[in-house]
Amino acid sequence: MRNLLLFLLFSAMAAPAYAQLPAGIDSTAGFEIVAGKDDFEFRPKLRPLQVIPGGRSPFYTYLWDFGDGHFSTDSMPRHRYALPGNYTVQLYAVNNYDDGKRPPRPVKRQNEVSEAMASVTSPSNAEKNFFSANGVFQLAKNTNALPGEDLLLIAGLRAPQGKGHLLILTNEKIYGPGGFKQRDASSYYGEKQLNPDSVDAAKLWASVSQITITQSGSPHYNNRQDRKVTADEANQYFRGLFAQYNTKQVYTVKNETDKPAFSFIQYDITPEMLKDTNAMITITGIYFPEDGGDAYVHQLEVPVVASHDPNRMSLKQSRMSYRMMAKRKEMLYKVQFQNDGEGDARNIRLEIDLPANMDPSTFRLLQLSPNCPPCSDSITRGCWEQTVKEGKTIVFNFRWISLPGTKAKDISNEDSTKGFIRFTVKPRKKLPNQAFRGRTAIYFDKNEPIITNTATGRFRKSLSPIVFAAHQLSIQDGDVDKEVNSMRSRQAWSLGVGLSPLAPYKKLYWQVELYGGTVQQQTDYGRVFRPGRVTIDGVDYNYDFYERKVSTRMLRLDVVPVQLRYNIGHFVSVGAGVQCKLDLPLSAEENRTIYPFVNGQERKLSQTVETDKGGTGPIRFRPFADINIGKILLGPCIGARYQFDGKQGQYVQVYGAWRL
Repeated sequence: MRNLLLFLLFSAMAAPAYAQLPAGIDSTAGFEIVAGKDDFEFRPKLRPLQVIPGGRSPFYTYLWDFGDGHFSTDSMPRHRYALPGNYTVQLYAVNNYDDGKRPPRPVKRQNEVSEAMASVTSPSNAEKNFFSANGVFQLAKNTNALPGEDLLLIAGLRAPQGKGHLLILTNEKIYGPGGFKQRDASSYYGEKQLNPDSVDAAKLWASVSQITITQSGSPHYNNRQDRKVTADEANQYFRGLFAQYNTKQVYTVKNETDKPAFSFIQYDITPEMLKDTNAMITITGIYFPEDGGDAYVHQLEVPVVASHDPNRMSLKQSRMSYRMMAKRKEMLYKVQFQNDGEGDARNIRLEIDLPANMDPSTFRLLQLSPNCPPCSDSITRGCWEQTVKEGKTIVFNFRWISLPGTKAKDISNEDSTKGFIRFTVKPRKKLPNQAFRGRTAIYFDKNEPIITNTATGRFRKSLSPIVFAAHQLSIQDGDVDKEVNSMRSRQAWSLGVGLSPLAPYKKLYWQVELYGGTVQQQTDYGRVFRPGRVTIDGVDYNYDFYERKVSTRMLRLDVVPVQLRYNIGHFVSVGAGVQCKLDLPLSAEENRTIYPFVNGQERKLSQTVETDKGGTGPIRFRPFADINIGKILLGPCIGARYQFDGKQGQYVQVYGAWRL
């Protein structure tokens, strides 16, 4: 009767987990809990995997949260509970290389533990191998970041006094504002989430005397830094670290024992993360003990993926600022691989096809796993060697190592089946503003190669402001009215601003410009035969004619509303468009030279009078073509622009420009 009641209870609790699931989720996924003498066995009930045509053998990976602060990554784990109670068990299952619906994450069920069933908890293999980086504090994940799905972050702490503050930093600023959105967090060890604004972070690091820094990315990177710091150095380090992230989560933890404590934080991976697929993002965890002293920083690299595939190539920053990366700067790549066979892989060869603009000779190895020395005359087994093939492909060989397969029966640590290399390379020359792609062929012994995804780097779309200093020259005067003898304009240097896409590469692009400057125009009307009388210096004069010249000062606006340009290499560009000229009068004065007869002789007298400055002139449209020479992508250049204005004449505008 009791078993029947338990069965009905489990069924009632499990049913809501499958209701109203989104499309693409397997609503039949679940698991069963089988009670043994002093422990429980957990058995997943998942649909059969479906092979992708032409793909590799699919498999599930598991993470079990037993509801008491302990976990396992085995497919069918056994677990003991230390205390009686009602525990919520959660299964996070990930279907790799699979063509079917994914199981919901998590799948939940209640597990009732009676007084008789409670016994001393035994750590799982995953827990035993968890603290490989520094032995005290570490982060781990159950899967990679697939946009639209979720990720479970495990924060493990094994400290003599496990009281203090735990900080989780997510959403690096270099990738934009979003990506990780917290859904839930555990509270098995008195974890309490605080409002980050209510925590004085500077006070936390004020008492830090040593910072231990480690990294991992399944498996860990075998690099540990123990840095003795002063208060100022700690302040500088943590301020710089915090400045790299948009999202900061703060927890207080209270582990009353020296046994390992594991906190579980579930994140949704937002669709915005799709922009950075094939990137390597970093989640940083920091543990500040309550009594100060040593602080522990662990940085977990998480690949952003389009599908769950353990064999992949990633670029640290898949979207970059061209202004920041235009110089010959290093690119950080990571190639990951996993042996999914039954036997050990002895020789693993990575043939890395770098983007065409990268220089293989600048290859610099940072970390690798399995960790082994470089090959030499005295070391020919259990080592690595690196060569360059055909001037463009990096060939990296692990020689006579032993990488276990996931299907081996004695595997207790999934990370032991994985390997990676992290390395940097530099561009051959300054990068053009275009996407660059690389991928890797992975050879396990004599098997056919596994071709990874394409690791693509892109530059963010951006606009380039431009400043100009220009001067216009007339090369052919235009026609003038019959009553005008001559007209000439003298224009000082004008200043301008422009806008265009940032450093476009091998394509037409638009550019707009606006100039402003003053123009002095002299108009000679010649002799005007009109008798009159004028008083100059208190003396009256009669005259029969006079010569008239008008000087007008105008504000000239030149607008280029449409222009198409094309960059020829890095140092020459050409363009064509229409430049609109509009003159706004500022002032005008008239100079008259009169010729009166005084005592029978003709005299020459000058008179300056104010005159009507006139109205705004008509808008003139001048088609043009030009050429720029210099640093046409970013930096200074000079240019010459030919303008045709019909009967008004032909002009050349010379200018200097600086693209920002």
